[in-house]
Amino acid sequence: MAGAGLTVGAFYAHFKGKDDLLDHSFSLALDEMGAMMRSSAGSKKGRAALVDVVSTYLSEDHRDHAASGCPMPAVVSSALPADDRSLRHLVATGLMTLSERLGDLGGADITSERALALAVLMIGGQLIARATRGTPISSRVLIAARDAAHALLRPTK
Repeated sequence: MAGAGLTVGAFYAHFKGKDDLLDHSFSLALDEMGAMMRSSAGSKKGRAALVDVVSTYLSEDHRDHAASGCPMPAVVSSALPADDRSLRHLVATGLMTLSERLGDLGGADITSERALALAVLMIGGQLIARATRGTPISSRVLIAARDAAHALLRPTK
C-alpha cells in the first residue's frame, strides 16, 4: 500500500467491510480465471475448447502458481472449517460462475449438468493436488482428474 501511496485506512475506506473487500477480490480473481479459460481455449469451440481449458486448469503449472490461478481451491479450503455464510456464498457463486463459463465455452457440446460436474472435478482435483504438492501423488491426482474430465467430455451415445 505504501508503494501505491495509500495508508491502510485509505485502502479500507474503499470498502464497506471485510466481506465487501473479499467479494471484490474474489470477483477480480474469477475474472482473471475467465480470461485464462478464454486464452486456453483460443479460437477453439465446444469440446476442443473444453479439453484445452481442462488441461491448463489441471496442470502442474496451475497447481504451482496458485497465487495467480483459480481462487476456488483456496476459498473451498477456507470455507470447510469455517462457519461463515459469506465464505459459503463465495464458494457457491464461484462454482456457478466457473460452470457457466465452461458451458459458454462448450456451447451445444455440453449440458449445464455436465459443465457443473466438470467444474467440481476441476476444482476438487486442483484442491487435492495443491494440498499434496511436493509428494508423488500430487501429479497423479492431476493426471487422474484430467483423464476423468476428458472422459466426461466424450460424446454420449
